Amino acid sequence: MRQGGESGASLRPCTLAEFDGLQDMLSTAFGKKERDWFAIYRPQIFQRSAGSVRCHRIVTDRKGIAGVIGIYPLRFRVGRAVLNVGGVGSVAVRRDQRGRGLMSSMFRQTIRELEREGCDISWLGGPRFRYALFGWDHGGRHVRFTVSRRNVRRWMPGLGPCAIRPVRHSDTPVLRRLYATLGSGVVRSACQWPVLLDHAEYVWEITSDRRAYLAAFRWGPDQVAEVAGAPRSVAGLLEAHARRWKLERRRVNTPQSARQLDSVLFRIADDFAVQHNHQVRVVNVQSTWRKLAPEIARQARAAGNRDARTLLRVRSPGDQALILRRALGFMDSVPPFPASLSRFEWVRPVGWWMSYVDGV
Repeated sequence: MRQGGESGASLRPCTLAEFDGLQDMLSTAFGKKERDWFAIYRPQIFQRSAGSVRCHRIVTDRKGIAGVIGIYPLRFRVGRAVLNVGGVGSVAVRRDQRGRGLMSSMFRQTIRELEREGCDISWLGGPRFRYALFGWDHGGRHVRFTVSRRNVRRWMPGLGPCAIRPVRHSDTPVLRRLYATLGSGVVRSACQWPVLLDHAEYVWEITSDRRAYLAAFRWGPDQVAEVAGAPRSVAGLLEAHARRWKLERRRVNTPQSARQLDSVLFRIADDFAVQHNHQVRVVNVQSTWRKLAPEIARQARAAGNRDARTLLRVRSPGDQALILRRALGFMDSVPPFPASLSRFEWVRPVGWWMSYVDGV
C-alpha cells in the first residue's frame, strides 16, 4: 500500500483492534475533547463489535490512520417502499495529509463500494458544495414547526393536562408502532431501539397512556428532534414537555409525509419552515425506480391523479433519473421537466425523511 495521501491509497475496513485508534483520530480531526465522544454520542454506528467497526473504512500509513470514511447500511421506508441506503459519515483526513487528494480518492472508492453493496441511494450530512462534486445534493423534505404555549392555549383550549414519564426499554413495542405512523423514516429493528434510547444526546419522553412519544436534544430540550403518536396526544405531550423544561417555545421536526400530525402542528404553530434532509445521491437508478415508482404513482392516485399509472411505463434510465430527482426532493428539480416529460409535471416529493436520531 502506498503512503496515505498519495494517489492509489486504498480504503479497507477497520478492525476491532484499531477501534480505539479510530476514535482517537476522529476526536482529534473534529476537535472533540472526550476520547470516546463518538461511541457516546453516535452509539448507533460506533459499537465495539467486529460488524460495526467494519463499517468504518480507513487509509493507513506509517503514522497510523490517515483517513476515515464510514459507510453505514440503512433502510429507508417511504410509504410502502423500502430503499437500501448507504449512510456516509465520519469523513476525516489527518491534518498532515490534507490538501493531497486523499478525501477525493476516498469518495471515489466509496461510490464504487456503494454500488458493489447494492445501495439504491446514499445519504450524508455536511457542506453542500464539498460533496456535490461527487454527486450528492440537498434532497428530501421535513417540516420544522415553532410552537408556543400561548398559541396552544388559544387554538386548543380544551386540551387537558397530560402526564408524561421517561421512556423505558420495555416501551419499545409501543414506540415501534407509533414511529410507523410517520409514514417514512429509517427502518429500526427491535434490537436497534435500545441503542437509540441510550443515546447520550437525547432525552425521550412518553405519555402515561403511551399514545405519543418524543425525543428532544439534551443540550437544548426546546429542540424536538422526533415526535410521533395520535395528533391530540402529541399536542398534550408537547405541552407537558414545555412545563417540565420551563419552555415557552419549541421547535418540532416532522416528516413531510406525517399529514395528520402536521395538520395539528400547523394549527398551533407560530410559524414553520420546509427544509431539506441534508444530501442524497442516487446510486442505482434502475433499482431505485423499481422500488419507488409504484409508490410515487400510488401517492399520486391517492391525491386524485387518474393518470398516475402512466408513470410506470417510463423506460428510459435518463428520464427515470430526472423523475427520481423530483420525487426525492432534490432542490434543483423544481424547474419544469423537459418537453418529453411534461406530462409528469404532477410529480411531487414523496416525503422521505431521516430523523436526527438516526443521523450518521
